[in-house]
Amino acid sequence: MEYELFFANKVYSSWGLRVWLLLRHFDIRFKQTVVPLYTSEHSEFEITHSPARQFPTLVVAAPAAQHVIWDSLAISEFLADVHQDKEFWPEDVMVRAAARSLCAEMHSGFKSLRSKMPVNLKRSYRSFQPDEDTQADIDRVCELWAWVKK
Repeated sequence: MEYELFFANKVYSSWGLRVWLLLRHFDIRFKQTVVPLYTSEHSEFEITHSPARQFPTLVVAAPAAQHVIWDSLAISEFLADVHQDKEFWPEDVMVRAAARSLCAEMHSGFKSLRSKMPVNLKRSYRSFQPDEDTQADIDRVCELWAWVKK
């Protein structure tokens, strides 16, 4: 199988960066294509790679067909299924369930944190003061990582 990862940016979006890091970490060969948002290239991507219409998108060229998988969590699960030798998930079923729970919460939660503190890896926000909801999200992330370390 050949993989092509389409994403908008690794600096301003963690969604594509997550899949990019996963592929790199497990030494899975892939081609990366950056598609700038709000351009004719992006419009062409939406037409060509329907129904995805969002990033990241993994195009899988298999011997018989080409498949499109979108959403970082769906892509990660697909890669874990295909590359079972890479040990994406813990072997123990209960530990694996906990890991999946953590991933699901990280993937779908933290709405205030996402809106008030968007990803920008080129900038430092030293003077930022989170509001109550954002601080609650920050505290929850810290709580989860502390739990993982146990």
